[in-house]
Amino acid sequence: MSALLLEGGDLRTDATGTIATCTGKYASAQTAATAIKLRVGDAWFRQEAGINWAGYLQTQTKIAGVRADVIRQASKGEGVTNARVRGLGLRRTTRTLAGTVELKTENGVVNVSI
Repeated sequence: MSALLLEGGDLRTDATGTIATCTGKYASAQTAATAIKLRVGDAWFRQEAGINWAGYLQTQTKIAGVRADVIRQASKGEGVTNARVRGLGLRRTTRTLAGTVELKTENGVVNVSI
């Protein structure tokens, strides 16, 4: 089970006022999306966790390196058996990344937009 985070990363509440949660392939997708967004140094107790987004934005890194890091992070999600990136684009001028990660999980396939 995972806390349900919607666009913007904010927690949501359910009809009873408790923190909304999700399970199965949606929990795997939530975990993968969070792992992909994590920047190196941002996790308080695991400073090495995440992707070095600042390094990618400051250098002319090939997109293959970004793709490999995104797949590595997405694969860490509980229940994820395979991750594949489609249509990945990194725009250094606007500091944005866009694409889709297809996750194969123990509970089925789910796409994560990044």
